[in-house]
Amino acid sequence: TLQVKKVWTADDQPIIYITNHIPLWVFEGHFSQDEITQPGLTEPFFQFFRQRCSTPIDHLTSCLVPQTVENCQLPDEFSGYALNTPVLVIEDVGFTREGKPVFHSLEHLFGVASKYETIRRIL
Repeated sequence: TLQVKKVWTADDQPIIYITNHIPLWVFEGHFSQDEITQPGLTEPFFQFFRQRCSTPIDHLTSCLVPQTVENCQLPDEFSGYALNTPVLVIEDVGFTREGKPVFHSLEHLFGVASKYETIRRIL
C-alpha cells in the first residue's frame, strides 16, 4: 500500500491534513516504481484514478467523527493548536462500480475547513 500525506494551509496556518492509502495494484501497468513516489502524482485525486489508472471511483463510504487535537495523530505542522481544539475527522473509502475498494482516506479538518456540506457523485 502506498501512503500519501498532504497538508493544506490558509494564511500560512495548516487547516487540513489528509492521509490516503492506495493499494499498489492501482498503479500496476501504469507507473514505474520511481514514478509512484513522485510528489503530486495522485493529484487531482479522482482524476488520477479515472484518467491515469483506468480505475474510476464510483462511490464513497464516509464516516464523520468530531474529535479534538489530543485524540488525533497529526504532523508537527499542527503543534500550534491547543489539545482541546475541535477537529472534524472524515474517514472515506472509495470503491469501483463493482465494489472493489480503491483507496482509504483519513481527513482532519480544522476551523473553516471543518464546515462540511456535500453532494457526492462521481462522474
